[in-house]
Amino acid sequence: MKISRRTICALALASASSLAGAQSFPSKPIRLVVAGSAGASTAAVARALGAGLSERLGVPVIVDPKPGANGVVAGSIVTKSAPDGYTLMVTPSDSQVLAPLVTKDIPYVPEKDFTPIAKVAELNVMFAIASKVPASNMKEFVALAKSQPGKLTFGSSGLGGVHHLTVEMLRQREGLNMLHVPYKGGAEVAQALAAGEFVLFAGSPLLLAPLAKGGKVKALA
Repeated sequence: MKISRRTICALALASASSLAGAQSFPSKPIRLVVAGSAGASTAAVARALGAGLSERLGVPVIVDPKPGANGVVAGSIVTKSAPDGYTLMVTPSDSQVLAPLVTKDIPYVPEKDFTPIAKVAELNVMFAIASKVPASNMKEFVALAKSQPGKLTFGSSGLGGVHHLTVEMLRQREGLNMLHVPYKGGAEVAQALAAGEFVLFAGSPLLLAPLAKGGKVKALA
């Protein structure tokens, strides 16, 4: 499984696909429920997607971020909505693929309850560390982490998501002992890293590159 890159998809309720093709569609605003926080990369993609859809379809498109539980909160909201094509979900693919494997009692089955509409973006993952960490590249950081087993922490946007598992792959490959600190969304993690609340985050370049350019975090890879 390759998780060093995050795909963002638009999904609809499975039973809504035929309704969305009716000639009268759309006749009212469309809601894009985002599996992520308002400042996260998924929300940025959703806003760009919503602007294009609104211009093309001639109706307002409302972007509605619903972070939490690695996309399960957003998925639960969408499955409770009317299957009429007016509520869509913009979600990282890993939220739909990985969440059922690591989270108990998810109230839906992604492959049965949702219909994929389109892949709308593909984002790489950037490794970044807090500016106070005495390392300037990945080799130096790995050496530092090995010298302090169990003392360094890394953040993620949720248990079992691509941000979490990318660091877990690094930990397994290099034999690192680090503590995982999950947050509610990617934007919150990036700001927490800049504030020095933990030392490592593997997240979206959309969030981390501006912080790196401003000297608030260090980009490693």
